[in-house]
Amino acid sequence: WRPHILVFVADLQRNVGMVRMANHFSQERGIVTVSTLLLGDLEDHAQASEIASRNRELLEANGIVAFAETAAVTELEAGMITVAQANGMAGLSSNMVMFGWPGEDRERLARLLGLVRRMTSLEKSSMIVRPVKGSRSKGNGEIVVWWKGKENNGDMMLLLAHLLSLASGWRTTTVVLKSVMDDQDAADAVHRAFESMLPDLRMEVRLEVILRPPDQTYVDVIRAASQNADMVFMGMAVPESGTEMVYAEQLMALLDGLPSTILVRNASRFHGRLV
Repeated sequence: WRPHILVFVADLQRNVGMVRMANHFSQERGIVTVSTLLLGDLEDHAQASEIASRNRELLEANGIVAFAETAAVTELEAGMITVAQANGMAGLSSNMVMFGWPGEDRERLARLLGLVRRMTSLEKSSMIVRPVKGSRSKGNGEIVVWWKGKENNGDMMLLLAHLLSLASGWRTTTVVLKSVMDDQDAADAVHRAFESMLPDLRMEVRLEVILRPPDQTYVDVIRAASQNADMVFMGMAVPESGTEMVYAEQLMALLDGLPSTILVRNASRFHGRLV
């Protein structure tokens, strides 16, 4: 499995960092496509080819290997689904879609969660990137993966974290799997499960199981154990239609105070076999 990533950006100049992150994940073994959608009819957007050309120049100037495309759509979210279905070349279609979310707009996050559900039905995995300016400068060199089990989103998060640790500027970081348990028996079971996976991992990973103090919530523990990381990976559930706003509120409460975080939904057919 190699990540072929479709990145949606409204303004590439403002989102170069997110596209660079996608490039880190591809590690020159996958394809990155940057897509800018224009609302309305193509005839109303005479500058479409100019935007695509400018985006290609920006990518080249930043040393990012990626394709740039523009498309006119009558409705933004439906347009994203259409573009995602059509994206690909030489028999290689995108298998991962990346969205950016600045971290304050609850309604925008809810809309993105709806898109994640629809992408999942297309067997396209999703990432929602929440950048926090300056968080890396305070980092302790850890890429933290919050682990709930290999059969959910964990295997993909672990693979993405590993690929990131191989990228230029990230090679001194350490991938740390963290998990919160209520008692020692559960913690011991996680350790055993992790050790059984070690022969197959082929990557440097450290495990940290945290016993939750009775006077702290899971969110308290996660926040305290994540706040100094260079990057945090967390899994996403797929909310049912109509519940996106409720789930968005839960995620915002969880992410409050965390450094840059990538939310991951694994929609691959290879659950549990990516690492």
